[in-house]
Parts: sequence; structure tokens; C-alpha cells
Amino acid sequence: MIKVVIAIPAYNEEKILVRSIKQLYHELKNLKKFYINVIIAENGSKDTTYSLAKSLEKKYPQLKALHYDVAGRDNAVQETLKKASADVFIFLDADMSTNPKHVKELIEGILEGYDLVVGSRMIKGAKVEKPFLRKIMSLVYNYFVIPALLPTGVLDSQCGFKAVNRKVINEIFPKLTKGQSFMDTEMLAVARSKGYKIKEIPIEWKESDRKSTMNVYSNIFKYIVNIFQVRKKIREGYY
Repeated sequence: MIKVVIAIPAYNEEKILVRSIKQLYHELKNLKKFYINVIIAENGSKDTTYSLAKSLEKKYPQLKALHYDVAGRDNAVQETLKKASADVFIFLDADMSTNPKHVKELIEGILEGYDLVVGSRMIKGAKVEKPFLRKIMSLVYNYFVIPALLPTGVLDSQCGFKAVNRKVINEIFPKLTKGQSFMDTEMLAVARSKGYKIKEIPIEWKESDRKSTMNVYSNIFKYIVNIFQVRKKIREGYY
């Protein structure tokens, strides 16, 4: 049986965690031909997220909660997936902004032979609900900034809904930059530079009503710096 692990980074998610896991498992019940482990990677929360996650272990099969002292979505995903044993490795956001019905498509993409499968809000067939200003910023970032400075091979590098195979975990994850909230773009840019096979799938995506833990506007400068740093590393053969 194909083994799948799903990592869900969670930081101060006590208000939505129970609902999100219920929504996810509603979709997973239709994927019984796969053996799926779900790992809630709680990282540095100031609320009851971790205790809630531990309580969910008793209710849902193959669910485990892990705790990391340091807050950070990227670190939580990387550390969790590097420790896991599976054929398909998936990570998705705790608010289920991407409809989890697309998990099946992520798995199938990896089994088709792709190294990375990426949920996309930009390609034909995607259905997106997002505030106008954030839509514009996303379009500028994905259509102009990234293609010009750090090509990734996809139209939506930042969607937090992706699947990778063991090759990506072993060869790319160990060298990803720590603590910069730039994992998705960096991972894709490196994979493209190495000739990995990448598939982009259209998704249903809805802006969460919860307050984001990342201020997109204040991180613009940091993103630009990261882009040039990763670009330099690729050119120098660091990866």
C-alpha cells in the first residue's frame, strides 16, 4: 500500500484546528487505498493549539501531534517531513484555505512520476476567493517578479499546498534556508534548476477569515533579499 504523510504546520490555531482536521478527514475517508498519516506540527504557539492537537490523536486514526519550541512554518514542515517515512510527502496550511479534496490529485501526481506537485491559484480551472489588493500583489509577484529574477517553472510558487517525493526530501530539503518564510519559492527554484519534474494543478482556494501569522506587506523587502540570495546560490552550485 502506498504510504502518504501529511504535515500541517500549526501556530496559534486553537480557533480553527478542530474544524480543519474534521474537514480534512472528511476527504481522506475517500482515499482508503492509501495509508495516510497526518502530523500536526505545532510550533511555538502561545495558545492551546498543542493540547488540542494531542486530543485529536484519540479521535482520528493515524494522526500525531508534534511540538517544536521555535515558531516557524517552514522549519516545522521541513523537520516533520525529514523524519517521516513515506512514498508521498504533503504539506498544507492549517486553515484549509485550499480545499482538501485536492489531496488525491497531489498523491496521484507524485505516483505519475513527478517530483513535486503544486497547488495553483493562477492556472486555468482554479477557483479563488481573495481580497482584491492581495490578488494584485500575488499577480505581480508570480507573473513578473519571480519569472524575471528567480524562475520556478510554475505560476503560483507561494500556495501552501504541495506534495514532494523522497528525492526532494533527501536532496533539496537539507539545504533550504532556515527561518525566512521562503521555503516554497526556494524549493521550486532549486528543483527547476536541477531539472526535477514539476506539475501544477488548479485548486479551489478561499481566503481564511482568521488573522494571518505573516504580514505580507512588511515582508516584501525580505522576499526580495531572499530572491537574490537564492539566485546567487543556484548560480554558484550551492544546492
